[in-house]
This record gives sequence, structure tokens and C-alpha cells, in this order.
Amino acid sequence: AGGGKIDYIDHEWGTIQLFIQNDLKTALSSILYESSRTPLFYIINKFIPFNNSIENLRLFWFVFSITIPFLFYYTLKFLNSKKLDEIYILLFSFIILLSPYFRTNAYWPSSENLQIFFVILSILFYIILVNKKSNSKFELYFFSSLCIFLAYCAFYTDQKAFFLVVLIY
Repeated sequence: AGGGKIDYIDHEWGTIQLFIQNDLKTALSSILYESSRTPLFYIINKFIPFNNSIENLRLFWFVFSITIPFLFYYTLKFLNSKKLDEIYILLFSFIILLSPYFRTNAYWPSSENLQIFFVILSILFYIILVNKKSNSKFELYFFSSLCIFLAYCAFYTDQKAFFLVVLIY
């Protein structure tokens, strides 16, 4: 997208520092909170152990973003149920790396990749729930609660995930 560095340094880093240096109530009600998104991304950044510098936090979110294609691979594998060769599933799961938007948000962190992570994880648990052969009420409630919780985490990271909450709920 081209604006990742400017957005991260001029906007995101200041908001992240606001959350790191203050309690949640103070950070959320501060006039310095300038994000148009919901604050889950900033709340999570508050509790990351290496949040003391821009570079450490960027490295954390870069490594985190690398896990997303692997998570997508396992989600597609559960969804596919042996209809496609694994090589095609692998290639398709890594197609997300072709997106300059994804790569920019992996290198200059923003909440979008966290939202993608929660969306994929929620869909994975939804697929597991739908394919469950067990009649155990505990498993039904556990997986359905997990799906809904992760869908709400996706929504609370970025409002664009509202469709997922409605679909799963």
C-alpha cells in the first residue's frame, strides 16, 4: 500500500505507546487515542514482552504474520477432506504472501493481520465443529464457544469482521 511506514511510525507507534504507558481506561479515554479501529490490537501490544522498541515490536508482528499462511494451510486441509492434492492446498495457502497489503502489514504492523489471524482461526474451529462426529455436549459447547469468541476477537480487532460474527453466530 506504500503508507505502512508512515502509518506505523506517525500513528500506530504513538497509540501503542499510549496503551503501554497507561492503564486501559486512561488509554481508551485519552484524546491521544487516534485510531478509527477498535483497540484489541493495542491492548495485545501492551502485553507483548518485547514492546520496548519499534524494532522489537515489528519483529514480533513479522514472525506472527508468518504463522498466518501455515494456519490457513491447516484450515484448508480440514475443509478440503482429501479432494485436492496437498501441494495445491499448500500453494493456495501461501497465495496470501502475494498480497502487498498483507506483506506491508507484516513488515509495518497494523491490526489487519491480527484480524486475518482471528478470522482464519475462527473458521478452522467452525470447520472442526461442523465435522465433529461426536455427540458430546461438552465438545459442542466448547467448539461453538471458541468459534464465537474468536469471531468476536476478529471483530474487536477490526470492524470489517462483523460479517464473520453474524455468519458463525
